[in-house]
Amino acid sequence: MNRGKLLAVTLVFLALLWGVLIYRDMGMDEGGHKEYGTPEVVLRGIDLEREVSGDVWVLHSERAERYESLNRLESIDVVFTSRDGKTWLMKAPEGTVTHDAGKIELVNPSGSSEDQPTPVFWKAPLARWDGEKEAWFFPDGLHLWNETVDVRGNTGTIRPG
Repeated sequence: MNRGKLLAVTLVFLALLWGVLIYRDMGMDEGGHKEYGTPEVVLRGIDLEREVSGDVWVLHSERAERYESLNRLESIDVVFTSRDGKTWLMKAPEGTVTHDAGKIELVNPSGSSEDQPTPVFWKAPLARWDGEKEAWFFPDGLHLWNETVDVRGNTGTIRPG
């Protein structure tokens, strides 16, 4: 192969490689989520506070993607303070929230009580909030424990407050 053809083949190969790398990089961060498509807006480091029936919810998310019908959140931390002053902490690596916050779904959430003499810890594969019923549902099981009690169930429901 002469020098001209070798140079042309090398340039075409490098151009293809460059194109593949750019395509991959574009899809890694701002490309959205395969299930929801391309987000309308992407926000980083958001904090929200909301009062529901006298209870205060404070949510922090490292990343939020807004889609047509819902918001997708990553690295979620929630502090829930009930109207009687009890505090619960909740964490989840990811989840979704409808725009009106009436429906929330958290994947692999966990949490604990903060101000009780014996803290209570919990974890679940999935947690769903139903704003109309003002309840958390755990359709795939729930594990609650502290230093004296260990409870596991196939499903669970918690009504805060």
